[in-house]
Amino acid sequence: MPSDPPDTLYAPYTQREVGGQGDDVDELLASVLEREGPRVTRMRNLDSGGMGRIEVVRDRLLQREMARKVLHPELGRDARAVRHFLREAQITAQLDHPAIVPVHDLALINGELEFTMKMVRGRTLTSRIDALPEGPLAPETLAELLGVIMRVCDALALAHAKGVLHCDIKPDNIMIGDWGEVYLMDWGIAQPCEPSTSTAGGAPERIRISVGEQGPGVVAGTPAYMAPEQVLGEALDPRTDVFAMGAVLYQLVTRHPPYEARTVMAVLLLAEDGEVVPPNEAHPDASVPRALEQIIMRALAKHPSERYARVEDLRLALQQFLLGGTEFRRVRLRPGQYAVREGEPGNSAYIVERGRLRVYKRFGDEERTLRTLGRGEVFGETAILAESPRTASVVAIEDTWLVVVTRDTLEREIDGLKAWVGVFVRTLARRFKEREDDAARTPAPRARASSVQPVELANLVLMHLLTWGSRDGGRLILPWDRLAEELMQLTGADAAALWEAVQAHPELQIDLVADRIACTDPAALRRRLHHERR
Repeated sequence: MPSDPPDTLYAPYTQREVGGQGDDVDELLASVLEREGPRVTRMRNLDSGGMGRIEVVRDRLLQREMARKVLHPELGRDARAVRHFLREAQITAQLDHPAIVPVHDLALINGELEFTMKMVRGRTLTSRIDALPEGPLAPETLAELLGVIMRVCDALALAHAKGVLHCDIKPDNIMIGDWGEVYLMDWGIAQPCEPSTSTAGGAPERIRISVGEQGPGVVAGTPAYMAPEQVLGEALDPRTDVFAMGAVLYQLVTRHPPYEARTVMAVLLLAEDGEVVPPNEAHPDASVPRALEQIIMRALAKHPSERYARVEDLRLALQQFLLGGTEFRRVRLRPGQYAVREGEPGNSAYIVERGRLRVYKRFGDEERTLRTLGRGEVFGETAILAESPRTASVVAIEDTWLVVVTRDTLEREIDGLKAWVGVFVRTLARRFKEREDDAARTPAPRARASSVQPVELANLVLMHLLTWGSRDGGRLILPWDRLAEELMQLTGADAAALWEAVQAHPELQIDLVADRIACTDPAALRRRLHHERR
């Protein structure tokens, strides 16, 4: 069967090809393309601001609704306002990214300066945050909202690579579409910067602006989210937008921006000072996971050099947080290499990722093997509770890989409610009992597990509450009798010692009538225990 000649593949339809219906085709095209009257018609007002109004319009040819931004008529002869309006249209049009609204056209029609763009249906991140319930965010809600922030980071990464800073990032300028779309809106006060190095394959072309550029000395933005250098009118770079992203994260987890005061001038003074109170200290009821709080506070560092250097680095930190990617250090041991030695001071524990190790203890000239450790087992865990000399030596039998867990990383993981924490806490408690059994079997004199320090008991109580406790507002609650019985059995402590350990820490409250123990302020108790360990 002969094939069509290549040059007819995209040829226009002829009267013969449409079966003699050429007149019908002409009428069809005329009805759509040659209809008299305006192509774009105004439907309704959507919003109005200091620079202009936004209308919903309809393109009759493409049968779609669009948003049209129109400069206020009284600003039409103001060169600064016109320049500002043109800059916004030109910059936004060149940022081709799924999280940035496409611009369709820029025109002067009947004396009105306007540009049209995609119509976005949804609500602002501010509206989403305002609808959240009080207290800690549910894990699924936190993951959803951090996903929104990460997509905004993607849009900013493109802008920075093309030499543009947004300079007005805030929840009001982040739109969440009805179908999951995310948009970073309002590039009206964007400023130029040196294009950043992108992790993408090729460097994008730098933004071109034909109406002049703003530079250092221009102070514009929303004070509650501004970095100190932005308030002071100093030179800006991508770390300025990183600060604003940190401010949005702060509001997301606490429901409050980092700076709040009665007047705009007071907020500006706070922003100029740049000292942000950590979320858990300013808003304890938010119970922000410690790892996330550290990410937020690094983004909000007063000095740009202490922030994430690029918005991509902030995004990666958030991704690692969502995936449980705390920066655990890993070490490799060859056969005969020691993980810990008896008598040495210790402040970290270890999880065996692969390989085998021997645990032994010396009694005079005698070396006695206590156990062999394999994949998934934990050792050195007493150092998590209190820095103390190692009670045994641990040496690799074969090539071994260990995960190193410090007290700080363990507490971050507990805050994040990771799955393995329960196993770790149970191991900590069980080992107290094992130490008691070892003491009964060995001739060397040693303190029994019942001599465990109050700080260790209180830390175990806190770990149980963090791992298995139910939340009541900002409090963590567990049944007291069951917890006390388990801790006494596992640690060898008697009821009096356990009671005294709890009473010594005012954040722990026992209600004997209701049979429950509550921690009223987990963050404050962690700080107290950290101080007592010193």
